[in-house]
Amino acid sequence: MFFAILAVNAILAVVNKENGKYTADIEDIKIEKKVGASIEASELIEGMVIDKERVHTSMPKNVHDARILLLNEALEIKKTEVKSEISIKSPDQLQLFLDQEEQMLQDMVNKSD
Repeated sequence: MFFAILAVNAILAVVNKENGKYTADIEDIKIEKKVGASIEASELIEGMVIDKERVHTSMPKNVHDARILLLNEALEIKKTEVKSEISIKSPDQLQLFLDQEEQMLQDMVNKSD
């Protein structure tokens, strides 16, 4: 019964009325399967689901009321064309390096605003 209610609500979310007749394009509904939770954890999400892995453990797992930026280019730090090595001798140095990379990405995002 649980899935029947979800299915009906999904159809009602995409139904159109044309000339007094109701139609629904099932291509407007996507079923995303995830392993690990109970059936009751299933939900109907109205909108868009972007299924991407977190790039870094400090990134949030969920984002609510997000502002979305569409880019027509990669948002990443380009590797240098010169072969080089970075010698990191302590965890503090590693953290400084990671913080600097994060700041560079943040600067790129802020430029796009």
